[in-house]
Amino acid sequence: MTENISLNELAEQMGVHPDDLDEHGVLKPYVPTVLAPYPPAEYPDTEHPTRCEPAPGDEPLSTPRIGWCPSGSISGGICSPFNNVRPNWMGYYPGATASLRIDEMILPGTHNSGSDKQADYTNSYDTCQDVSPHAQLQTGIRVLDLRVRFYPGYPAGDWKRFMIYHSLDSGRTVRGDILQAAMNLYKAYPKEVVILDFHQFSNFTDAAHRELANVIKQTFGDKLIEPKWKPLVLRQLWALQKNVVIVYDDNRRDPQFWPGVNQRWIGKDIPSSSELKSFIDRVGNETKPEYELRAIQAHKYTLVGQPDDMSSDVMSWFAAGDANSPIMKFHIINTDWSLRHRHIDNCIHANSFRSKIGTSLYLNPTDLAADGYIPRGHRAVALETYNGNWRSSIGLPITGFHGATVLIICKANLPTDLRVSNSDFPLPQLSLVQGDVLLFQFDSFQQKWLLQDVPTYSPNTSGETVPTPRTDEKLVRYQTADYNWTEHISLPTTAPDSSYIEVSSVITAVEGWHSQIHRKPAERVYRCQRGDKYLFRFGQGSWWPLQTPVHTYGAAKAGAQMEDTGTEKTQVHFRDGDWIAQITLPLTAWENDEVTLTSNATYTTTIMGTNLVSGTSMQLRKGDTLKFRYVANTRKWRSSN
Repeated sequence: MTENISLNELAEQMGVHPDDLDEHGVLKPYVPTVLAPYPPAEYPDTEHPTRCEPAPGDEPLSTPRIGWCPSGSISGGICSPFNNVRPNWMGYYPGATASLRIDEMILPGTHNSGSDKQADYTNSYDTCQDVSPHAQLQTGIRVLDLRVRFYPGYPAGDWKRFMIYHSLDSGRTVRGDILQAAMNLYKAYPKEVVILDFHQFSNFTDAAHRELANVIKQTFGDKLIEPKWKPLVLRQLWALQKNVVIVYDDNRRDPQFWPGVNQRWIGKDIPSSSELKSFIDRVGNETKPEYELRAIQAHKYTLVGQPDDMSSDVMSWFAAGDANSPIMKFHIINTDWSLRHRHIDNCIHANSFRSKIGTSLYLNPTDLAADGYIPRGHRAVALETYNGNWRSSIGLPITGFHGATVLIICKANLPTDLRVSNSDFPLPQLSLVQGDVLLFQFDSFQQKWLLQDVPTYSPNTSGETVPTPRTDEKLVRYQTADYNWTEHISLPTTAPDSSYIEVSSVITAVEGWHSQIHRKPAERVYRCQRGDKYLFRFGQGSWWPLQTPVHTYGAAKAGAQMEDTGTEKTQVHFRDGDWIAQITLPLTAWENDEVTLTSNATYTTTIMGTNLVSGTSMQLRKGDTLKFRYVANTRKWRSSN
């Protein structure tokens, strides 16, 4: 370090925090955060009711008192209740939680979650919480409000590359203080769901966003609740063993992360209590769009710029006692000094009233009736097969409520046929194999169960090769359209067994614009033309056709010398005004291809015998229907009449 530069200036040049440089300007060795694991807790064998005390009086209190922790005790900024269970409250009170989606729940959150008194930095006006994010989760908080600053000067892999800040850095790292805390929560209490709300980013580049996303995904792996699982209730998420929602308020968001929380903030730091109360009431009367994560920011600063202890207001404004209590209008509620009162208990109790919107079930195949149908009448069902609890055939519920969901998880070695005739799947049943995870949602307007997470590709998005279905994609669609066409369509060379690809055309042009569908060399090439829809299933290394269209032509379009129409069944109709005197069936085709000729024309047509098995010509007269099948080894057509 030179004599003319300060440590702060040097740190800025190096891209590190000043506290991490010694007096010589050398980066200190990094000592990673060590978080003690949470003690595991048992879940009850029977349902326990939630409890909620009435809110205390409205007199203002400058410091937390026992009045805001009724029947409990205050220690270290934490109000400890005498009855309610907080560390694993979502799993401990399934009657209040299991039938709710994440966006429907009333969730306690902390404002500036990493700006707490236990952090390494010197307490300042930024300090909004009494204890660490790790302790917040242990005490029942389920939403962490996170602002992240990137420091490129630390070596790759150093946890301090991503640190928590408000206006100052708290010294807490994303990886050590946030991600590890959430992992500890899952290991101790696997039914708890936490939302990590990343909503401000300082000093970030595109590469920094990608790096942070990789750190998050490597930490949580398959525990992440991807956006596609938004329709699931907690009971279904428990079956999937997923528990972390990553909210990322930036357009460089990874596909596995949710869009930003709709943070409702009054827009100024020092409103009066009456102003803030009016704003909160206004937000509470708004209608929240389905699946949106919405938070009310119930916090403000004092006249000297310190986060205000609003314990009295929080307990009053978000009181819980019945289905009409003030808290019932809200979802995520972020506060400062969030543990100094019994707001968490109010949230827990309020969910017990909101959960009355519907019921949910967890089932195994042996729980089903003799006909194998999943019972109807529930807003959410999770059904899981595994070795020792399996059946060969099950069926979707006959009907359902609008928006109801059925999640099917297959862990059994043996396959199961799922009856889906009342769904939008292109077959009346599909084959479920080990590893399949399918989600259906009921649409009351169509009176069908709609298979979720079905990607649709096209030549403009994916070129002429259909993308390989992922292990979590049972069905993939590929579609050609006007100005979105390719002459050749190639199916992927490999795919998970029993995965399906649907290829279709919605081209409006009457003539031309057909595509050749290629599978493996030496396998038949199909022709996809206007209005066609094909379905293939992968097995034994090949794509097998399950549904192929019938190509129908008039006589003139078919022509005197028919060509291979590129499908297994072809119909040609003769009528007055669309008639030809003679016709020769295609010179080449595939084994068992079928051609049907019909006529209501006044004149007779001759079917040339040059490539018929009989060797003799045939006559097609008015009212006739003649069928022929192709015999590949003789390269001839056999009459099927």
